[in-house]
Amino acid sequence: MRAIAFAAVVATLGASGARACEASKRGFDDLRPGLSGAEVEKIVGCAGQTVAETGDDGRKTVILQWPGNGGPDSNLTVTLENDRLVEKAQSRLKQADGAGGQ
Repeated sequence: MRAIAFAAVVATLGASGARACEASKRGFDDLRPGLSGAEVEKIVGCAGQTVAETGDDGRKTVILQWPGNGGPDSNLTVTLENDRLVEKAQSRLKQADGAGGQ
């Protein structure tokens, strides 16, 4: 479901000529353990792409990823267990451009 939402955002923004949603260092810094998946997506500014999903013994683990604002090798990755943030990682994120951006 998140992958579909992410694809819809990319398609919509791509068609309008606007830049697709990109994660920033500021958004990464605002992420805290225990946030829900919806809260993470609100902070980042769009839905992440599901890159892995597993579930067993009543525990569901989902790994989401966003492209970053620091170039082609830039990204933000989070791990959710039972829809709660347990781990985050980033590569080459920059602070957001402009005031008020994440």
